[in-house]
Amino acid sequence: DQVKGRFKQGETLVEHITKLYTDNKDTTVTNNDIEYQYATSVNLMNDRLGGTTTSLDGGNIRYYGAEPNNYIDIGDKIEVNAELGNWEEYAPGYFASSTDCLEAMGSEWSDRDASETGYSTVNEFCSTTTIPAGTPKLWRIIGVFDGKLRIIRNESIGAFSYDTSSTNINSGNGINEWSQSDLMKLLNPGYETNTDFDSNGETKITINNSLYWNSGSGKCYNNERYANADCNFTNSGLSEEAKNNIIDQKVYLGTDYVDVHNNTIYVGERSNNTIVSSDGITRTKEWIGKVALPYFSDLAYAVDLNNCQELSLYSNNCSVDKNNNWMINNSMLWMINPAYSSTDGSVGIMASSQMITSNAVADAFGIYPTLTLDPSLLFDDTTDGSKAHPYKIVD
Repeated sequence: DQVKGRFKQGETLVEHITKLYTDNKDTTVTNNDIEYQYATSVNLMNDRLGGTTTSLDGGNIRYYGAEPNNYIDIGDKIEVNAELGNWEEYAPGYFASSTDCLEAMGSEWSDRDASETGYSTVNEFCSTTTIPAGTPKLWRIIGVFDGKLRIIRNESIGAFSYDTSSTNINSGNGINEWSQSDLMKLLNPGYETNTDFDSNGETKITINNSLYWNSGSGKCYNNERYANADCNFTNSGLSEEAKNNIIDQKVYLGTDYVDVHNNTIYVGERSNNTIVSSDGITRTKEWIGKVALPYFSDLAYAVDLNNCQELSLYSNNCSVDKNNNWMINNSMLWMINPAYSSTDGSVGIMASSQMITSNAVADAFGIYPTLTLDPSLLFDDTTDGSKAHPYKIVD
């Protein structure tokens, strides 16, 4: 057992969260004729594997609601002093600088903007704050899946293309196949020497080459037909300490979305259905690697069904209200799966107006990496998962 500091003796973080759920179960909530067990005092619920288990406790344990205590420090730190825009919490990756923010927002600032952001003036909203080196980069726990912790980055690491291509493949809009996508190669190890064409489609350059995994800088794709720009992950990339806590994750790439309910989305993602394509690219049903993206079912099960029993993932309703769903942050972000089974060059995004939609994969949207952590990890028992005192992984 640990002797350095006050660490939870003999209890892993997985065990701790599971016990929080088990000890506080107090009510059930029904959606699409499926009953889910809730532990409302700790904002934890069981998804019953999309309603396929007979037991109320037979699935994944997930955090839900507006602001659960699911923050976690995995040893990911800011490497050098950084200027962070106040707008990043509400529009991550949208503005390159304070000047860009002011030019875009100055004439459009409204009372509604002030109410939503908490900043009374556009100048406050577009100001920057210095984040000192050594500051933890927080993640959030999605839940306990098959005895392992799945987590998601609390902020976007920037806006980049999911994929891009030459004009003779989906008109330059890329391919919606995660296991060979440009974004997968940007986020994961093993592609350090990856090369592809520049924006002219003629010259080979080193690009999207495991830069996030290695906290490097270089070139990244950000639009159709190989359009690219400089990118720097010195502060947003993974630290060596954090990488030591990460294990492989299996990602399901099914596309059988039947209707708007969270259980059918979950089952569809794990189905054998893939895109029926006309571009000649083979789609895979599963992928195993280190860094992935969130599922639509993650977003769906993060909704507080106590306040949103008529869940509608295609419309602007309670499911995309940040007062009901901790994963909603007013930004547009890439998801792991194609949203509709009839599209060759589109993949899912979460938009501010609806949870499920799709977009051409060459466009640049926010990236919120997801990881799976080693289930044997212990934690500092003085931390409680709040933003002020996030769970802290210890050696």
